[in-house]
Amino acid sequence: MSADRLQYEVNDSGSHYGIVAGFGELFLVVVGYAMLAALLFVKYSSGLDSRWAEAFPAFVFVASACTIYLVPFSLFPVLRELWRSHYWIHLEEDRVLARNLWKHATEIRYEDIVRIKREPHVPYLWAVTAGLDFLTADGRRIRLHRHIERFGECVQEIQKRCPNLVEVDYGGLDKKPAIWDATNKAM
Repeated sequence: MSADRLQYEVNDSGSHYGIVAGFGELFLVVVGYAMLAALLFVKYSSGLDSRWAEAFPAFVFVASACTIYLVPFSLFPVLRELWRSHYWIHLEEDRVLARNLWKHATEIRYEDIVRIKREPHVPYLWAVTAGLDFLTADGRRIRLHRHIERFGECVQEIQKRCPNLVEVDYGGLDKKPAIWDATNKAM
């Protein structure tokens, strides 16, 4: 591999972690509502004995609480991350070539990158460590996934090749060795 062409990627188990987590959480929500629906059916079709009838409000509360927590605070962030992040980065001679989970390629020339910023937080992402965005003046972006091996090295290689940078803000990610310096981020 030449010095002008570097590759960075997410560890295989790291790239599949988000998919497994998303489907697992979706499965929990579906199973919870299936159980609630079964209890409702049994309650109104044949009646429940007093033990189940007393516990029924608890089932409703648990199903509601799981939905209120799992969907906005866990499932949405995982799906958002899967949809927007780039998992494979190729540094070419004159551009960055990034691929998302579905291998869709995004290319940005080094001279077009003007900002490096931490991924913006949204209210339901409070517990999720974000990646970094490489932004152009016209709004195109490459979002580096936080599980890319040698994340800090990748960021610095891109940064040193960008002649028109106006703003660099790592948002504290450079102070987190588990993200910045890790070479094997297996989940």
